[in-house]
Parts: sequence; C-alpha cells; structure tokens
Amino acid sequence: MNSPVRAMAAALDDVALEALAPKGLVRRAGADVAAGKAAILTEADDGADLTVDGESVRLTASGPKDSRCSCPAPGVCRHRLAALIFLRDAQDGASEADQPDESAAQPEAVDWSILAASFTEDRLARFAGKAGWRQTFDERSRAQSAEVLQLAGTLQVRLGDGDEPVIFLASGGLEAALTKAPEKVRKARVTLAALAVRHALGRQDLIIAEAAVAEASTLAAADPQTLAAIRDLLRRLYRAALAFAPLALEDEARRLAVAGRVEALPRLRALLRTIAGGVAAIRRREADADPETLLAQLGEAYALCVALGTLAEPAARDAVTGVVRHRYDPMGDRTLFGVGARLWETPGGALGVTAYFHDPENDRDFRLTQARADRTDVFFSPQAAFQLPIWGVPMAKLAVATVALRDGAASASGRLSTGQATSATASPWIPKPEALRNWRCAADDWQVLEDRLRETFSPGLVRPRIDDTAVVLIQSRFAPLRFDELTQSLIWPIADTHGRWVGLTLPYEGVERARIEALERQANTTPFWAILAVAEPADGRIELRPYALWGGKPVLLDFGGDPGRRRAEPARLQTGPTLLDRLKALRGQAPTGPVAFQAATSATDHVLDNAWTLLLRRAELGQGQSTDAFRTEAAALADRLDAVGLSPLGRQFRTLSLSQSLEDASLAASWAVTTARRGRMRLPWMA
Repeated sequence: MNSPVRAMAAALDDVALEALAPKGLVRRAGADVAAGKAAILTEADDGADLTVDGESVRLTASGPKDSRCSCPAPGVCRHRLAALIFLRDAQDGASEADQPDESAAQPEAVDWSILAASFTEDRLARFAGKAGWRQTFDERSRAQSAEVLQLAGTLQVRLGDGDEPVIFLASGGLEAALTKAPEKVRKARVTLAALAVRHALGRQDLIIAEAAVAEASTLAAADPQTLAAIRDLLRRLYRAALAFAPLALEDEARRLAVAGRVEALPRLRALLRTIAGGVAAIRRREADADPETLLAQLGEAYALCVALGTLAEPAARDAVTGVVRHRYDPMGDRTLFGVGARLWETPGGALGVTAYFHDPENDRDFRLTQARADRTDVFFSPQAAFQLPIWGVPMAKLAVATVALRDGAASASGRLSTGQATSATASPWIPKPEALRNWRCAADDWQVLEDRLRETFSPGLVRPRIDDTAVVLIQSRFAPLRFDELTQSLIWPIADTHGRWVGLTLPYEGVERARIEALERQANTTPFWAILAVAEPADGRIELRPYALWGGKPVLLDFGGDPGRRRAEPARLQTGPTLLDRLKALRGQAPTGPVAFQAATSATDHVLDNAWTLLLRRAELGQGQSTDAFRTEAAALADRLDAVGLSPLGRQFRTLSLSQSLEDASLAASWAVTTARRGRMRLPWMA
C-alpha cells in the first residue's frame, strides 16, 4: 500500500526525525519498534492509527506536526516517533514477507520547483509575521550561502554551521517544515530556508525591502483550507457541544487552537481555547458551565471565519485577525487623572490589580495592569504589586493622582505600556463634582450612562473588544445595602439626579468578598458624592461593581483609606457575627428605596429573547427537534422581527428557515442576535 501517509513517513530519514526531537529520543523510539511495541490498527490514504507501547497514535499525510498521541507528553513524544519509524520501515506484505513492496519503502521523487514557486513574498510575510519578517530582512544575506540538499522525499536546508537544519516535506508547505530551532526564531529560520530553496533551485531572488517589514502585519493570515477546517468544527460543535459535550470535539478544538496553521490567527485561536473550556465545563457539569455564552462564542468564531475569508482592506483584516501581544502605539505626553484601582481574579485562575485613568482632553479612558495568567508565580502578589513603582512612581500613588505622562504608549483598547521609555510624575488630586461632570466616564444621569456603555460594549469584528470599563457615578442618594441569597450577592441601590435607581452588585464569593466588608464599613460612615464602579456586560445586562468612593479623599475599597500606604492588618479573633450572618440580617430591615430589578418589557427585547431561545434550544437538543418544526419557527420569527423594525435580522431568520445547511445559518444567526442583544443591554434598573 503506497498511500500518502506512507509516502510522508517514508520521506523521513533519521536526520529529519532528529529535526523533530533529540537524537536520544529517536534512538529510543527505534528500539521500541525493534522490540515489537508498535502495530498498525487502521490505515487509510490520509491517515493511520497505530498503537505504540500501550499508547494510541494518529498520523496524517500532512506531516508529523499534525500527529497526535494519547500520552500526556508535550511536543513530539517517543510514541509518535516510533509510529513514524514503524510506518516508514514497514513493508506491505501483500505477497508475503519475502516479497517486499519497494514502492512502500521508497518515496517518490519530488518536483521541488513547485514548492519553491509557492514561496512568494506575500506567503512568506504572512507566515513569518511582523517580528519574523523583520528578522528575515536583517539576515537575508544568509539565504544565498545556505546548503540545500535534495533527497527523494525531503529538502534539507542548513543556513550555517551552528544552526539546526530546516527540513521541508513534499506536502504541507511552510507550516509542516521540521526544525529544532528555538520557538522565538523558528518562523524566521523557516522563512530564510524558504528563500534559500528559491535561490538554490534557480528561482528569482525576492527583494526583501525594509518597507515591506512594516506592512507584514497587515497581510492576510488565513488560508481557505484553515478557515474551512474551523468552520467544519464549529458546525459539529453546534450540533453536539451543548447537547452532549463530547470529549472528542473538545480535544479537536484544543488541537486546532495550537495547530501551526491557526497560530497566525490569535483571535480565533483564543476563541477556540475558550470554546474547548466551555465544552469541558458542560461535560463535567460544573457550576459555572454556561451554554448561552458557549453559543455566543461559536457564533463569534463563525463570523470571524466569514470575515477573514472576505475582507480585503488591510486594516480591517488585521483587526479581525487579532494580535498575539498588545501593540502599543506612541501617544506622546499626556495628563491623566487617576480614577482608582481594584483587585481582580477570573474563574480561570488569572489574578492582578488594575488602575484606571481618564484623559479629559482627548476624552479617552486608560488602564494600567499588573497581572499573572495563573498562580504558578508564587512570588507575585497583586497587593504588593500595587505598591511597586511603575514609570518611577508607585502604582498606589498613580491611581489617585494627576499623572503627567511623558513618552507614553497605549494599545487600541486603552491598555498603558509599562515600558522603560515612559516616565511620569504624580501630583495629589482631590476630585470635585464640577470638574468632571463633562467627562465621558462620569454621569449623574443613568440613562445617559446606559447609552454610552451600550456604545462601548457593542460587539464588532473590526473594533477593539472592551469587556469592562471604569465609570464615575455621581449619585444623589442611596438606599441601604441588601443581600440576595439566591444570587449570593450584595445589592446597593443608588439614584441619579432624576431619582432613577440602579443596583450595584458585589458577589459574595471571590476577591470581591473582602470589598463587601469594606463597603459595609464605609457606606454609612464616610461622606461621599461619587462611587467608582466597573461596568461589564453579563447575563444580558450591564453589571456595575463598586470599587471606590469619592468624598473628602478617595477611598479604595480593596486597599483601605490610604492607598499610598501599605497597611498590615492586625490578627484578631472572630468574636462577633460573621460577614455572612451580618449580610443575612439585612433582610430583616424595613425596606427603603427600590426593592427589585426591573425586567425588560419591550416587544423588541421579547422577540430577540425568543430568537435566541430558538437557536439555543436547537443546539441543546441536538437532533432531538424536528427540522421542519425548527424551520417553521424560524420563518415565524422572521415576520415578528420585521414587525418590530429589525428587518436585517428578519432576513437572517428567513434565510435560516430556507437554508440547506442549518448549522451554517444558525451560527450566522447566533452572531446576529448576539450583536443585536448586546446593542440593547440595559443597566440594572430597580424599582
């Protein structure tokens, strides 16, 4: 059997395998094969399943990079190497072992000129990325002196005596290239090797201009095959993820998220990882499993795939692709006003401290964050980081001061760079109501605030995503704190100048539990005229979570009354009622002010909720709902959406009712409904 997967394996000599893993591991894998620990389970043209020393290995014709193994070892393990060696050396005994099939043992000669012709400037720039393309520009002369060796099934390139070789396979292109070069220079090495291949095979040398380096990040980063693979996965996830949460789909999403071909699509890659985590939470029936959020993420990923396949304008395409790291653009000298700071943590384990700033002259909000993705760094403490200097000034002082920033830089979403080129001076600042009533982040009218936050959080594929923002609430009065045992959260009603009420909330569990105790002490004893809160979209509405009070001086609830001074709280025995006991006791107080949150009652909100429920029910039932019934409901919803003035969404559901591919149409409709609902999010109004 001379299948593509066997041809791939037959092309890998020991030099090629040693470009994948250490020489000792290759020898150990060979010993496993010699000891009879490898066997083929199933084999087809595009792949083969093998067992190696009790582990299951999957090989595909696209090359070793896409191979999989059931063992927990990261990277290329000995089981994958053994499977490749076994398949490479196996003789297809169709006519018994004494008559080996030479075609299975020897790869066919490859016309490498076809591969060299595919190494165009556009293709190389997309693969290398901005950093790799710049490094390629700096080292481009090495490509003409490289050693290029043509073998039957591989093309081996050595750029210099001290460099690891780069080995190209007959298929797979740049992504399938094998090399042990360090990850941070891998793409640049492969790109240089591709230039060397062009030179060695007589192709015209590419002129790598320095101007092209600056344009590399705007080149398209997705090929049609990659987008097709992601869309196919999203269809299957819509059919089964919410209904059955199969482990196989979760694993496939994780594998695709780390695949080399998706590496250049950081926004999609991050979504795939998040989707995999959402599927796992549903399968394990975790408390924070959220089918609605998962469906919204599937719709967003589908919309990104469609946009990447159709957008031609470089800036828009770059925004949809996303960036691996925040890109900080210079903003010169600015005067910023600190609007407090807070501690935070996420369900995934990330934790940190964020200080918020406002630039009234340019009407822009900024943030400064010190954080870790998890708790593996035992030396990191958000409270301690808050006291450490940034730009020469402790973060604790920056958060409550007027900050003269010199040579600053910020990302499109407002994240400030902590680079050493920036310096700052901080001057004490006591905020006054009349000085900030025109700030965009400040409001004494909750309806105006709602309109601004809807605009901030409205989703879009070509605009920076903002998941939370600081707001200054200039309140006219407030009602007593109360505790909701159903949601296990503290509720604090506050009124605007028109007497309209919204409810601030703090969950009992997590880092904000300590903030509840601070608010319990400060709310009725400290005079204040404004409340600083973080606004974020959650559960279809805009949540407001307080983190500071403004009165005679700023009071940061996470850091005590004097944020610039580190305070060591004395240890003391708990002799009185616990926090939870005190919160439960709030129920016994006579009700004053509003008593409950208002529900959305408009016809538009009602029909949008029905549209979302239809899509969610279809996903949660899998194939349990009649297709005809689903189409009938979609057609009826199209008419109702037209009636309430949502004609574009109505056309989307009419297409859904007629589409041959329900998964594609449902995912597209999910993104459309998510966008419409986010654009109509309401503050937590109370009555």
